[in-house]
Amino acid sequence: MYGPHFPLHSEHYMKIRVLPKIIQQRSEMFRYFSCRFSNESSKRNCSRLAISRALPLPNCYTIEISMMAFLNKERQTVDLDCDALLSFGNRLSRGLLDWFQLIDKHKMERIKRVVHLESKKKAPKTIVDILGTEDY
Repeated sequence: MYGPHFPLHSEHYMKIRVLPKIIQQRSEMFRYFSCRFSNESSKRNCSRLAISRALPLPNCYTIEISMMAFLNKERQTVDLDCDALLSFGNRLSRGLLDWFQLIDKHKMERIKRVVHLESKKKAPKTIVDILGTEDY
């Protein structure tokens, strides 16, 4: 899988690496450490980079798959057939679903934090709230 490049200090640096990690957990056919996160000049006209330049989409990926075989965890070559490719497609789609659910959960937590902070701002502050209930 190829993904975009973001500097280490960017908010997107870790976020773009989550989907490949989830897919790796779902299928032994996919290896996270074979992923590349870069915007090479030789690939500047590929669809992924053209889309990311035209639209503000940080999560823009290209996935490539062999039609022949893959190496399993024991480093043995496993030939691919239609059933294996269908299985990978199923696991990939389940990984995408997990990823979208994770994004939704993250958004809901952020909304809850904002609502909580806003409710604290509106609450009137009393001297007891500031100093506490201890006698001085």
